[in-house]
Amino acid sequence: RSSSMSASVEKARTVRNEVLARLKAGNSGFPAARELLKAVFDLDPPAARTLAFEIVSLLVLEAEEADDGDAGKSLPPAKGHVASARSGEAKGTSAAMVRGPRHATLCALVLDCALETIRKAPPPPLEIGAPEALSSVVELGRKAPMLFRKLCRFSQVRIDEPPTRAIAIATAEVLFGQSGSAHREAAFLLAEAKASEAEFGEERAHVLLDSLAKQSYWPAASALVQSSPALQRYLVGSCVSAKEHKRALGYVKQFSLGPATDFEHIYSHLEVSRVIWLVKSGFSDLVHAVLRDGAEAILAHTGHKAMSVAFTEPWPLSLGATVSFVRRVLDLMAGFGIPLERTGGSPPSVHPEGSPAIDTFELVRLLSPPIPLEEVLGWWRAELFLLALPPFKPPPKHKLKGKAQVHVPYLTLDLPASNIISVDSLETIEAMATELRKGKAVGIDSEWRPTGFLVQTRCALLQLANETTVFLVDLHSLLTRGDEISAEALDRALILVFADAGIAKLVFGLKDDIRTLRSSFPQMRAFAPESLRSFVCVQERYERSMGKGAKGGQLQPLAPALEGEATAPLEGGGGELQAQPPATSVALERASTAPAARTDAEGGADTPSSAGSASLSSVCAALLGHQLDKTAQMSDWERRPLTSQQRHYAALDAHCLLALHAIIK
Repeated sequence: RSSSMSASVEKARTVRNEVLARLKAGNSGFPAARELLKAVFDLDPPAARTLAFEIVSLLVLEAEEADDGDAGKSLPPAKGHVASARSGEAKGTSAAMVRGPRHATLCALVLDCALETIRKAPPPPLEIGAPEALSSVVELGRKAPMLFRKLCRFSQVRIDEPPTRAIAIATAEVLFGQSGSAHREAAFLLAEAKASEAEFGEERAHVLLDSLAKQSYWPAASALVQSSPALQRYLVGSCVSAKEHKRALGYVKQFSLGPATDFEHIYSHLEVSRVIWLVKSGFSDLVHAVLRDGAEAILAHTGHKAMSVAFTEPWPLSLGATVSFVRRVLDLMAGFGIPLERTGGSPPSVHPEGSPAIDTFELVRLLSPPIPLEEVLGWWRAELFLLALPPFKPPPKHKLKGKAQVHVPYLTLDLPASNIISVDSLETIEAMATELRKGKAVGIDSEWRPTGFLVQTRCALLQLANETTVFLVDLHSLLTRGDEISAEALDRALILVFADAGIAKLVFGLKDDIRTLRSSFPQMRAFAPESLRSFVCVQERYERSMGKGAKGGQLQPLAPALEGEATAPLEGGGGELQAQPPATSVALERASTAPAARTDAEGGADTPSSAGSASLSSVCAALLGHQLDKTAQMSDWERRPLTSQQRHYAALDAHCLLALHAIIK
């Protein structure tokens, strides 16, 4: 046995020397060292665990010896079989290479490479909590606290069980006395040991969280507070202090920390920051939409009679915070010369459908009280001043500094305006269903107002197009005004089209649209998986046709033809679509519940549904020779009536899918 142990140590010393020699190569040293370690461990997987432990023991011992030598101390007698591996050569060659963070990183590299080999060809597992394994881990952990957690995992020793748990908490206290990445390791150790606040100390836990926040070690901070609501709230405060408000709001939702009004300062800060970006970017209609949301929330809070329809939007701000927020928005509008919006109705005009159409000018007038009358009068005076100013002109977007801008012509819609039909009544719903069922293909798209942190994203418009007509389904009016008859009629009409296997439904990256439609209107059976048949994703088909075999941008032949495709329903649950088609069908693979790709920060760009995917505008440019004008994408899709630019944009997004489908086919 002694001879076998000596051979093992000698092999470990040889591998260690080769690894250190490769590390001298600079930045390329670690990849080279990783390749060497993987090759050595793969030669004898059953011995990988023992060999890795011997190498780490050598490195830890040499680092300890180097530190003691620097301090002018005599090295204490070494214990165990590792002592035989020490040599004068090792002292001089590796001392500088294995100190500090680099030493811990190298040891972690050895353990990780061994674990990769063990997972591929597992040796007989160690007995959990075996005395030999625990003793070795404790001994090495005492010398290298940064490695204790990884050594426990490597040796299959449970951290959350005695006696290891007490040792882990003591090791975390040692790391707490250090700084930098040691605090991150301490947090993970305490989390895996399931240590309570009382065991580690509330004050020290607060100091540790502040340190992690300053260093942006968020995964470690999140792990540390998993079982303590008090620490979770403190972490939210640390995020705010570090100006990480969006992360703070994420933790509020992740840990379900209580009513939104308890954290209204976070919501308000994030939304004001978004409004500042909207104002500076020239999206004045979205600024008016935010102002309407806030003003309607104030009127709902105060029970104002002008709110003919109850304000049902979940609103995270109290009345006082909402008033402060609305004042801030008004100040931003005044500072950038954005006048209030007028629809000409006084008292507030109301659409025939019953939805309120209160303009921002009228809303401001109605805000007294709770906003003091003198402030409202001041806004009237500001309005008179703004009337004398030149018209507001948004700043130009997409500037190219130092480069000549190449203009690509925009695609136009070859349909008269009379063929773009608004669907907002029982008669138009019936006409839409009849017309769409005559053809073999329907282009589908949807639009929603870009929202921020105070209101939920709601799909406002659904576009359905055949060769001759585009129907703009006004979801905002039909499904949010409480008219159950119209809502049921629309649901039946959409099911007739969506569930018809003889009609190819053409979509472009539908996962975002489906997610938004379902979350906006969960009561609609038309958006359920069992109602979605014969959906063809144009984006997916285009990318497959432009695969590795494509040369010079040429489309590659695809089989089978689209007419015979996607005849099976899309099945699944839990907000996810799973295609279950026959072998010859091509259906939408998946509609994820991940957040929608379009955000305010994109400034109206045509953003693909997934990273690295082609956008609709780029596909149109490649196949049709014209790009899409996406200016209207970042606009208020809940405002009625829609502008002519919005109607043209919405109709074209759905209608162009028919032309793309014909070319790819």
